Amino acid sequence: VPSYWMPPAATAQSIEEQLPAPCRFDSAEAESAYNRTIKATLTAAYKSEKYVPIREARKNLPIYHKRAEILETIAHNQVTVVSGETGSGKTTQLPLYLLENMLSTERASVCNIVCTQPRRIAAVSVAERVHYESAQTGNTASYYIHYTVPD
Repeated sequence: VPSYWMPPAATAQSIEEQLPAPCRFDSAEAESAYNRTIKATLTAAYKSEKYVPIREARKNLPIYHKRAEILETIAHNQVTVVSGETGSGKTTQLPLYLLENMLSTERASVCNIVCTQPRRIAAVSVAERVHYESAQTGNTASYYIHYTVPD
């Protein structure tokens, strides 16, 4: 896991309050430039020597061969349920497929991908893994822990 990844500061905010506000741009050209910058940064990272083992590991996951089918299904349905064996890549790869798809259509500026996990350790592990596999820098993957106190 990269040493630069940091979890968000602990606050009493709800998950909705912690999500970034939608990007606001002065013009369509500014938004397009933002999307191109994100795409170029990610593309360069994906092509780097450092990313080769990650790319190969991603290709070996069972979900890899279903990428196009899953994205097509998501595009044409309000709800999509993906089922697969443990370790098939559902949790770590789907957010990356969605991000890459949004980048390919220059819609990354309006993209927030939220995943849920039943336990704290799973939420932390997934956020770290998605961040690592997306070759991102900075705090682009995060987690939020919500505790419900029984009445």
